[in-house]
Amino acid sequence: MRINFRTTKYGGVKLFVDTEVPLFIYMKTDKGIVILNMATASETSGIYQNIVKNKLSHSIPPQNN
Repeated sequence: MRINFRTTKYGGVKLFVDTEVPLFIYMKTDKGIVILNMATASETSGIYQNIVKNKLSHSIPPQNN
């Protein structure tokens, strides 16, 4: 399912979900909230790990030596 959705808790969100897959990723971006998953829980977990890894690598300030 791909849909723009309005919730009472989060307001407007973009949903990219397969309701048969039990794992979801919730992301708050500059453009709004996105909730998504992949075809399998394993794929969703892998995407989540990549997001976390990339976010952390971009948020660490450079060290001055």
